[in-house]
Amino acid sequence: MMKNSWLSVAALAAALSISSAGLAQPQADKAKAAWKLEEGKRALAKGDADKAIAALEEAHGILRLPTSGLLLAQALEKKGRLADALAVAKEVAASPKNPKEAFSITSARSDADKLAQSLDKRVPKLRVTAPEGAAITVDGKDVPAEGGVRRVDPGDHKVEGKLGDKTATADVKLADGDDKTVTLEIGGKGAAGPAAASAGGEPSSDGGEAEPKAATAPPKTSDEPAKGNPAAATAAIVGFTTFAAGGGLGVGAFLWGRSRLADLDDTCGGTCTGRLAREERDAQNMQLVGFVGFGLAGAGLVTGIVGAAVAGAAGGSSESAVTPELGPAYAGLSVRLD
Repeated sequence: MMKNSWLSVAALAAALSISSAGLAQPQADKAKAAWKLEEGKRALAKGDADKAIAALEEAHGILRLPTSGLLLAQALEKKGRLADALAVAKEVAASPKNPKEAFSITSARSDADKLAQSLDKRVPKLRVTAPEGAAITVDGKDVPAEGGVRRVDPGDHKVEGKLGDKTATADVKLADGDDKTVTLEIGGKGAAGPAAASAGGEPSSDGGEAEPKAATAPPKTSDEPAKGNPAAATAAIVGFTTFAAGGGLGVGAFLWGRSRLADLDDTCGGTCTGRLAREERDAQNMQLVGFVGFGLAGAGLVTGIVGAAVAGAAGGSSESAVTPELGPAYAGLSVRLD
């Protein structure tokens, strides 16, 4: 009987550990995103657009929140990557609304919509007319088009068209708000559309591709020490995982032992002998296992709270925090990003 009881408790503990481990990775990602968001904010405030973009792209890649997306769009605009900034701002502005979302989320979405409208007037429109089937690149990159329009940054660009083994190129200079058409004749084949580069050209025959997404910048390196305290966040995650597993083990073992003792008391009338006496001792031992589980849960809870407090304080910002979040069937980290 005791062997079966221990097997049941071990199975329960294993299930709780697996469930808790599943919660750990998302919480660790959120904590990392919070630090990256703060790093991006600081870099943006200092005018370091490159560092801000690298940090905010990583944070937004995890969070996918209007708040993180707005900051990324602002950093891209500061760097002069207007086309990428427009794509991110449009994505944020079109993100689905949640009736219960925080005001900061609603405000960020509204600000992103205003930014998108402003950038839409500034980002040049490039239309390319070329023979059907030609592969078009701008500065060696495949820039998708929507409705025959490619959105590119102001400046000098080289447009190239390839059709089989034939190529044709054209140089174009674009300023803020420009709308120009470039015509490519490849291998003696004329382009469908206007025959010269001009402002306000007609949509090209190669349109219909999707709106470009924000480009991913290569990771940046910096001599500045990393902010935050990853070790404290890890300790918090381990602590809350131990709290969940220990608490589950304690509750399961204690309640099973108590229920079994009650059944034996009804059967024996207060005094058990022989086999029933052994089962009574097994049930009492199971209750002790429950107390051990409660002890582990308590230690894990203290570790988790201390780790979360240290991690939150290390961020150095009143606008974001890493705090413990506890519930009847949940224990983890809550990351507030305003």
